[in-house]
Amino acid sequence: MELKEFYNIIGGDYNEVLSRLATDQRIQKYLLRFLDVPDFELLKEALAAKDWEKAFLAAHTLKGNALNLGLGTFTTADTELTEYLRPRVVEDEVKLNELFQKTQVEYEKLINTINEYKKSAV
Repeated sequence: MELKEFYNIIGGDYNEVLSRLATDQRIQKYLLRFLDVPDFELLKEALAAKDWEKAFLAAHTLKGNALNLGLGTFTTADTELTEYLRPRVVEDEVKLNELFQKTQVEYEKLINTINEYKKSAV
């Protein structure tokens, strides 16, 4: 799988990411590092504990990484979740759960696609 194909699959903009990171090698390096980022697990743990501060920080960190790498639909979903958590107060846990479920689905798709890319890149 080529990087352009990867970005088409995830709904990202390859050319925009290339303009920021300059080479395919750098994109690949940071993309593969994303597999080891612990923030999604930290987000799940913080949400389960209803620790809105930690949940916001984890979602915000994921958002930053996703924006830098142009991670398409995951970026959009995580941004919505991050903004919902920004006040560090959750008034509607049903809405929070919906936003998290959407983010989780996109995260799982993203991780699966990165792993597919990794197999073809090796």
